[in-house]
Amino acid sequence: MPDIPASLHAVDLAEPLWRSESVGVAVVDRMAHVLAANPFLAGLLGDRPDLELDGVTAVDHRRALLVAIAGARDAWTSLTVGFLPDDRDMPRDLVFRIRAMSRDEIVVIVEPPMRVNAEVIEQLAGLVDELLRERD
Repeated sequence: MPDIPASLHAVDLAEPLWRSESVGVAVVDRMAHVLAANPFLAGLLGDRPDLELDGVTAVDHRRALLVAIAGARDAWTSLTVGFLPDDRDMPRDLVFRIRAMSRDEIVVIVEPPMRVNAEVIEQLAGLVDELLRERD
């Protein structure tokens, strides 16, 4: 596992976030070039070392992400972005939480929107109910 970037030590819970298996964390420059990524996000990005975050977002979301990263301040901001980590035709919505850690380093936390998780859990519960009814 890569070391936690020094700029992330200013964030409470830096180590658990960096080691998360369900939340992506990256340190990027103001042009969205990935300087460091935790293993989860690196896996989503395909472990490409020269990657820029906007390069794996839906075309119509790239400008909004770049503007948010370029204008990051010392307070968190968030936006939902269509994420295309591979050759998919349909983007997967992810929430990007963005904050400047220094003049040149921006921390980005990437996670699935909770409403999506809740919807999937509700659909799964419905399917289980159906299966149980059919079994009886």
